[in-house]
Amino acid sequence: MILSPIIFFVCNRPKHTLKVLSALKKNKLSKKSSLIIYIDKPIKKIDMMLHFKVIKIIKNINGFKNKKIILRKKNFGLAKNFIYGLSEVFKKYDRAIILEDDILVSPYFLDYMNSSLDLYKKEKKVSSIYSYFPKTIKKLPDTFFLRGSWTFVWGIGIWRRSWRLLEVDGEKLLKKIDNKNLKKEFNFGNSYDWYSMLERSINKQNQSWAIKWYASTFLNNTFTLFPKYSLSKNIGMDGTGINTPQTKIWDVEPYKKKINVNKIKITESMSGYKAAKIFFNSIEPFFIKIYNNIKRKFYRLLYS
Repeated sequence: MILSPIIFFVCNRPKHTLKVLSALKKNKLSKKSSLIIYIDKPIKKIDMMLHFKVIKIIKNINGFKNKKIILRKKNFGLAKNFIYGLSEVFKKYDRAIILEDDILVSPYFLDYMNSSLDLYKKEKKVSSIYSYFPKTIKKLPDTFFLRGSWTFVWGIGIWRRSWRLLEVDGEKLLKKIDNKNLKKEFNFGNSYDWYSMLERSINKQNQSWAIKWYASTFLNNTFTLFPKYSLSKNIGMDGTGINTPQTKIWDVEPYKKKINVNKIKITESMSGYKAAKIFFNSIEPFFIKIYNNIKRKFYRLLYS
């Protein structure tokens, strides 16, 4: 099994960064894995002290095969930092595991990600491997496929071949969805409003690269592999994130056991689809409030 490099994006959240790296190091494969860290520069001067603390943590961290640090000299912003960083990574590597500074992972996260990336490396219909799936009472297979790649990029694996599918022009993506009358399907049977998220991205009301990633993979009719139990948790929904407002609706504890990864048929899982749709419908009342909070926070960050 080829071990993928771990690409880690950070900026100015030292407490989150330390927690995530500490959890990642509990994976047995971390000692054999390369770690590549992209450190973005904050917009506000008031955040520079936290930024310097992050740099210190990154420079002192060990427990990996090797480490490479890319320190941005100016603020790139979330989307640009991701897109430029991953595009650079895929010039050298044919696959990668991607983490942000607020994604806490299971001790079996790297095992699941590397096994899955290796197993489906030649399957062009598979665009990505995701480690997060919301809590559900539905009985699910160990792993299953859903169409497209969700915006919940909370511990993901991507190949160079699938990264090439990314269309960064949001207007082109929206036009294709409209022309093909796919809005309802894109919105997961109208249970989650990704369409509006894409519109806000076009209007520069969010910094999400993931909505363009989802739209690109969805329109190319590719699939993402999910585990029945989540192997990651977003700990950044505490009011410190740019695109993630304070909420506990996504909370799930990372699964502490190994997930069996065996090759399965590449088709959308009905049980996985139903479980996700039930969850999305259950949180629907929060949508407007969440989106308004994101919008307000983004504009405060941009103009303060």
